[in-house]
Amino acid sequence: MNLNNLFESQKRGVELAGNYHQNNTGWFGSMFGSSKAGTEVTLTTAQTHTAVMSCYVILSESLAMMPINLMERSLKDGKRLKNRAYEHKLYNILNLQPNEEMTQYDWIESVAMNLVSRGNSYTQIMRDQRNEIIGFYPLLTDNMEIVRLENGELAYKYKSDFLKTTVLLYKDEILHFKYRTLDGIHGLSPIAYSKHTIGLSLALEEHGSKHFSNGILGSGVFETPAVVGKENKAEMREQLTSRYSSLDNASKFLILEQGMTYKPISIPNNDRQYLESREFQKSEIASIFRVPDHMINLNKNSTFSNIEHQGISFATNTMTPLVKRIEQPLNIALQKQDKKLYVSLNMDAMQRGDINTRYTANGQAIRDGWKTRNEVRIKEGLNPLDGLDDPILPLNMGKDDGTDGKEKTED
Repeated sequence: MNLNNLFESQKRGVELAGNYHQNNTGWFGSMFGSSKAGTEVTLTTAQTHTAVMSCYVILSESLAMMPINLMERSLKDGKRLKNRAYEHKLYNILNLQPNEEMTQYDWIESVAMNLVSRGNSYTQIMRDQRNEIIGFYPLLTDNMEIVRLENGELAYKYKSDFLKTTVLLYKDEILHFKYRTLDGIHGLSPIAYSKHTIGLSLALEEHGSKHFSNGILGSGVFETPAVVGKENKAEMREQLTSRYSSLDNASKFLILEQGMTYKPISIPNNDRQYLESREFQKSEIASIFRVPDHMINLNKNSTFSNIEHQGISFATNTMTPLVKRIEQPLNIALQKQDKKLYVSLNMDAMQRGDINTRYTANGQAIRDGWKTRNEVRIKEGLNPLDGLDDPILPLNMGKDDGTDGKEKTED
């Protein structure tokens, strides 16, 4: 696969009907900026917060670790079947190397990081001269602009840092993954829509940093029985600031003369429930991304009895919608090439549970006859064995003719 296929369509004389939406300007850009807490919230400042970055990592790595099952539909004896297309050339592209520069894990992680932070993620579909898919290449969300052509169709203008120019890509050349959407065209950034929550947490973090950087002196007043002149006040303030207010001076002794006393006016952090406020804000941020508290190291309300169910809820309510958002644009692109093909992200690793529960469920499926022993072995990562491809039929479910569900044959 040659990366020369990337942006091969940059020279197109296509008339535009005007910009439909641009990601980081206009109304979307205005949603970032100063929060009610007074801190600036942007995509860059938000990801410096540990809770935000933890949610990015958890969601992107959970998606990237899932194998992409390339499935092929078939019809045999009037029955619709589906099998993994191991021999198809797209199988390794989707599961190993989507392009010459990255692995499948890198690609999906990049897609997911853009998706959960910016609300949109874009991948160019690379095709050969026969218009068959030969690879996928992620694009920077910040450089993409959605436009509408004069014929009414959507297209994508991409500012390529590689080519030092802007290229036009048609909608069938782009996989557009959207996080949450109001109009179905562009995704919503959770950072932009939750800037006040994130801004308050950033403000708490900044307050803590400033508190410790001030060394031994917090906010307070110095009282003296004598009248201090204006010049002396300025000199005292400068000396106190230079000698005692930095972190390097935290262990120095403060010497007061002529009956001077110091009275703090700031409220101690424990009285302001500073740590509790920080924990609450982290929990609020986790709720934006629907990530359980224990996954970002907030274990206050987690126990051994409920943490497994939180994991199941995470797989069902958080990851399943994300998986659908990845699968559907891929399937639309694949079925334009071959209607028999579709992809399915394998969530089994997330839904396995503990080993006893898994083995009990597998045993029940085998005994009830709706899974074969080899199907279970393959799911558990083992090779199939001869003679284990037929389902087991329980004796109490056979026909009442002594044949255990098999047709009688005449001698």
